[in-house]
Amino acid sequence: MNNHLLDRNIAEFILTICKKEFSEKTLSILVSPSYIVKYNKIDVILILESITRKLLYRRVTINNNIISVLAVDRKSFEKDVNDDWLGG
Repeated sequence: MNNHLLDRNIAEFILTICKKEFSEKTLSILVSPSYIVKYNKIDVILILESITRKLLYRRVTINNNIISVLAVDRKSFEKDVNDDWLGG
């Protein structure tokens, strides 16, 4: 099994996306790269402190990497953890 570290430029790009697209206070960011054959995909879960947004999705491509960002507000995230509110 190969272990890949997230490229620093991609990590900075992910932070830029999060700050630009989601202006609310960021509580947590989980980045999970998956390398399958020649397909590079990076999943990002962003937990926000927000009273207006519940669930948002953005998809961006950079350097042949597909970055999928799922942003959720803290209350919705906690509700889902407790009772599979968004599905399980």
